[in-house]
Amino acid sequence: KENGNKFIARGCEEPQQLKSITACNRAWIEEGLKTRDSFTIILTTLRSNESPVRIFYTFNPECEGNYQNFWLYNDWFADWWHAGKLSYKGVRTFKVRINGMEKNVGIRYRITHTTYQQNPHVPPERIAFHEHNKGYYYTVYTQGMWGYKVTGGEFWTQFRHNRHTADIDWLQSPLHVVLDNNLNPYVSVAMWQIDADAHQLRQYDELPCYSPDNSAGKAARRLIAWMRRIDHQDVVYLYGDSTANAGNTIDDNNASFFEKFTAVLEDEGYHVVNRVGRSNPRVQLSGEFINEVLENGWDGWNIVINKQCHVSIEDYTMAKKDKDGSILKKRITNKETGQSYEQYGHYSDTMRYFICTVLQDEYETYATRGRRGVRYA
Repeated sequence: KENGNKFIARGCEEPQQLKSITACNRAWIEEGLKTRDSFTIILTTLRSNESPVRIFYTFNPECEGNYQNFWLYNDWFADWWHAGKLSYKGVRTFKVRINGMEKNVGIRYRITHTTYQQNPHVPPERIAFHEHNKGYYYTVYTQGMWGYKVTGGEFWTQFRHNRHTADIDWLQSPLHVVLDNNLNPYVSVAMWQIDADAHQLRQYDELPCYSPDNSAGKAARRLIAWMRRIDHQDVVYLYGDSTANAGNTIDDNNASFFEKFTAVLEDEGYHVVNRVGRSNPRVQLSGEFINEVLENGWDGWNIVINKQCHVSIEDYTMAKKDKDGSILKKRITNKETGQSYEQYGHYSDTMRYFICTVLQDEYETYATRGRRGVRYA
């Protein structure tokens, strides 16, 4: 039945060129928004005195680089996504001044998570295609989860979200703490455990210590608070960058980063065993070895990262390989502080320090024999 309604199709490649539409109170935007500015422009061109104006936005949850820095994720997902909620209803409240009076106006919104599994008509061939996607494509297109858009040249070529991340529980076993003492963007603290029965190396948690906690003493106190939360009172095995064992000429006591970190733990009664090596494992060789463990296992060992380790997983996903085979330490500048720092590679370094120490015999075997074609899977 004719009722005067109509559909208007518009392209959004140049949102600034869009003209306003009056008496339009419904819009469906499909995969159209790359920036928050585009979203704002599109919404302000839809003019109607009817309330509410309803906007439907459908998309695959992907973006260039780190999704946690993407405007859409930050505006609408960040507060609840990692709490395990895939669909959500909420209200965003804004304080506005209307007719000289301040009022709270709520904008209701709903997030509906769907995959091919909600489609009753999907053919078996399509299901097979989806379930055999690999890595990033499985995360985004099959599971419908926010993922990191990989572009090639990754350092950890064999790291797969669907294979190497999981929800893991704390084991009543020793704690292995790995440090990377770069101050910016954070001091990296990674907490690992070893499940000898399952031949599994497990990263249970992480503590990226941003400013003002990016010092040895404050990072150690962050770790102490974390250990008290899980009631860990056992020994702490400490790993990290061997160069951080060097004394600090600025410090009157000439104490190294690790000495300062350890002193704080020991003052609180923790027994610390220093397993920091005399030298760091070669970056390219250690990366090749760990990629071998990730892909095929080595003497049965495998690696799993707790899904709650978001910063670490981002680093393992986004770290790139430099032309010499090492980790590309590309520097970026914080626009607010003007500080320049290496964006990725910090938690990748902690993984190298830890695994090449606890699997030292396997690493040395790989270095002398494995690279020549002998594998022990």
